[in-house]
Amino acid sequence: MAKAIHKLEAVAGGSTLELTVTKAQGPVATMVEVGSTGNDDAHFRDSDLTPGPAVKQLDPANTYAIVWSGAFVEDGSATLRLRVLDAHGTVLVSKSVTVKGKSKEVFFRVVMLP
Repeated sequence: MAKAIHKLEAVAGGSTLELTVTKAQGPVATMVEVGSTGNDDAHFRDSDLTPGPAVKQLDPANTYAIVWSGAFVEDGSATLRLRVLDAHGTVLVSKSVTVKGKSKEVFFRVVMLP
């Protein structure tokens, strides 16, 4: 199981979150849950993320936790690319994390916090 916590910066009003997953080698299924201190939680399925991007408006008054989970069927890797864009489309934050897995290491979870 891969363990990772990545901290993101605060965002301005009108910002948008983009999430994209790319995969290499064997099959892997993923999903992302975006938890919020407000009432705008979101859930993105594998089909939303691949090829993506899955898009969500962000409220600067809220704090978000992004949890990326997945399961490997065979040896392979998956990369989550996260971008936050301002209201004009300028990239404020760009991060990515790659998880490599073996068929015996079935599940993984990555947590990203603003």
